[in-house]
Amino acid sequence: MIWTFIVLIGLHVLLFSRVNMLKSRHSNQSSEAVYTILIPARNEQHNLITLLPTVLGQELVKEVIVINDQSTDKTREVAESFGATVIDTPPLPQNWMGKSWALWNGVNYATGNHFIFLDADTWLKPEAIKKIDTAFSKQRYQGAMSIQPYHEMKNWKERFSILFHFITAASTGSTQLFRSKDSTVGGYGQALVMNRNTYIGIGGHEAIHEEVVENLALIQQVKSRNLPVQAYIGKDIIHMRMYPNGWSELVNGWSKSFAKGAMMTNSVMLFLISIWLTFYFTAAMEIFHITDQVSFSIWATFMLSYSFLFWMQANLFGKMKWTDMFLIPLFFFGFLYIFTRSVWNGVFNKKRFGKTGRLVEEIKKMGWVGLVLYWGCCQLLIALWSSSWSYSAIRRSFSTNKWLYPNDREKSLYQKLRISKWKDILPDAGGWFSSSQSKKTVKRDEINSFFYETVRAEQSHWLQILPVFPFFWMNDTVLLCWMVLYGVLVNVPFIFIQRYNRARILPLLKRSIIR
Repeated sequence: MIWTFIVLIGLHVLLFSRVNMLKSRHSNQSSEAVYTILIPARNEQHNLITLLPTVLGQELVKEVIVINDQSTDKTREVAESFGATVIDTPPLPQNWMGKSWALWNGVNYATGNHFIFLDADTWLKPEAIKKIDTAFSKQRYQGAMSIQPYHEMKNWKERFSILFHFITAASTGSTQLFRSKDSTVGGYGQALVMNRNTYIGIGGHEAIHEEVVENLALIQQVKSRNLPVQAYIGKDIIHMRMYPNGWSELVNGWSKSFAKGAMMTNSVMLFLISIWLTFYFTAAMEIFHITDQVSFSIWATFMLSYSFLFWMQANLFGKMKWTDMFLIPLFFFGFLYIFTRSVWNGVFNKKRFGKTGRLVEEIKKMGWVGLVLYWGCCQLLIALWSSSWSYSAIRRSFSTNKWLYPNDREKSLYQKLRISKWKDILPDAGGWFSSSQSKKTVKRDEINSFFYETVRAEQSHWLQILPVFPFFWMNDTVLLCWMVLYGVLVNVPFIFIQRYNRARILPLLKRSIIR
């Protein structure tokens, strides 16, 4: 249990120890940069009332263009009342996503030499554009710069977004301990800054017109041309409020974009994030294996310590109350539910998300990434469940399943495979759980329990192959083959080891002991 928490904290430090904050000071030097603010808006009259007054008074802003994307409310009237330029989007062409089409048309009216693509549910703090310009000038106005707005969360349901913000930040590579100062691997979606020449050079939104998460797709286009990309957290510069209308809006909103974003994440970062989540769920579920007060005290101390560490950094991404520290396990399991739901919808259903009415067919493409992560969680849950099996239940299983007895042919196979030469190199997870037994070293008086531990471990690894079956429903033969291969490689060697160990110690046990 202690090692689980040590690894969890180590992964947290690796992934989140250097949050890249946008500096709250601007340069006193004059700037010749001229910015056009482009705001796509579909039925955003209430958000524009908050956003536009904070934008129109900013220095360095030449114009604010609101692209009215077939709104049925007073979006146009509100935008015009504040003096913004309003254009209406033409009919949506085939294979274009609505937001990309809106921004592509907005750029055609822009006259500034730099663009800021800004979501309507954000707002700016005083002198925000000058501070953004200071940061962008350090890139010599090349490449792209994205900003994650600080999330103003007014109720506890909105705080379920906080883990998504953490993972989004980690996926950009801008928060990890050994990140590059020159560039990041990804970016954020709510605020994107780009030079006009860069935008034209990468083909603009036309080049990524089929992508659901258009800002991340644009950033990938920039990265592909070896141009600098930076990602910042915008506390005290750009703020936002997401999904204020309750649980349903939050689930549908994150389901639309998050899993697709996971597919576009760097594979190394995706792996590290997955491991971090796995160790958190492992640590949290250790409570089901605690049998004494001392172990519970140790577990509670570590959980509260990690929750405090998480809460401290969460305040960089959004407004948290001190009582939220005790709800962090709920946020993690809420994330697992939302992500699993989005994977299910993305793989098995053609579904419309949210009130904007955009068909999210493209989300089906993200399914394999979500299933890889989901499979990992399934394996973890199976391992935790199997570690709680009682030896009496395992005895019954062993006595009624003769195939658990290795036969002579198997013993000969294990000798040919030279299992004794390499079995100790592989990790032994038995010692990770309080109710299981390590199989690296066994004392003489532990042979009986060790015998049944090999049965438990073997059955657990057979069950851990089962999560491969959802991949049979996907029309991707290559992916299916890789997943089957993965399931075999990470489980079958351990099954062989358990049967090999059992074959060796079976003669040492009296029949009366194993009945």
